[in-house]
Amino acid sequence: MRVINAAPQAMMALKKELSMSRNDRSFFGWAQPRWVTTVLVALDRSWKPLLVIASSLYAYSMGVFPLAESRGDWQHIQGVWTRWQPLNVSVLALLSSVFLYRAATARERQREKREFQAAIAALPSMLSELHGFARAAFEELRKAFKDSKTREADHTPLNLSPDPSMPSNAMPNAPVGFTSVFADCIRHSDSDELARELSDILAMSQIFSARLERLYTEPPISENLFQIELVHRMYDLGEMMVFVNRLWDIARDIGDRRDGPISLDEFNSAYLSGDVVPESFNATSGLTLESITKKRVGSEEVPQFRFKK
Repeated sequence: MRVINAAPQAMMALKKELSMSRNDRSFFGWAQPRWVTTVLVALDRSWKPLLVIASSLYAYSMGVFPLAESRGDWQHIQGVWTRWQPLNVSVLALLSSVFLYRAATARERQREKREFQAAIAALPSMLSELHGFARAAFEELRKAFKDSKTREADHTPLNLSPDPSMPSNAMPNAPVGFTSVFADCIRHSDSDELARELSDILAMSQIFSARLERLYTEPPISENLFQIELVHRMYDLGEMMVFVNRLWDIARDIGDRRDGPISLDEFNSAYLSGDVVPESFNATSGLTLESITKKRVGSEEVPQFRFKK
């Protein structure tokens, strides 16, 4: 089964998963209002200062003040504790709940960390397969562009050879399991930004595969438009490979993660990995792979890799 056949369902499931932030779900998994999430997040981030302040006030009210007021009268201190017994019981229950919650939260975070590490462990091999997919796709696009330069009226689709006696070209497909590996990394990631980047790469791959399939099945209107389409598909593939290359640092867990807009050098490196020289791909209309790459680098049309260690 081709990966692109499950693209709509897979992308809708991932978008739904990412639309609910990790902080928008309670500890037991049920949905909760936004304001409750805000309060819980604030308390979770500032629980230590609040606990120190509350403990100090309680210790002063139940210990220091009665002791100073009674000048060491033990019966008076016990009387104060007896009168405020419901409060004392509530405080003890609250402290027990806080410690239990912190222990359960720590265990949950450790479990999520181990699951994320297990998901990331499968990423390097999948990135290698993605590079193989990109090289095969670059090769097919290069051959098609070269053929389009040597023919005029032949509008044969990409999946057929100009010579009927030759076997048809096999369309490169994304690696099997690619969607599930990325989905696991997104699901268990402790960074919303990293999850978005993985989702963006997954979306780029799905879109590129769908557009590549169209080139294999639909005959071009004209050679000129066909060449323009090939140049744009080379750019799309190069852009996807730039982000895939940046994932290597995350997969290896070495050094700082690169962030910011992608550069021309990164594009050239992605092109060279597929034996593509941007200057040599000139469409009849004058559009070149080099010009479209330079035009889009640094513009808002190019996504930014936001994740950083």
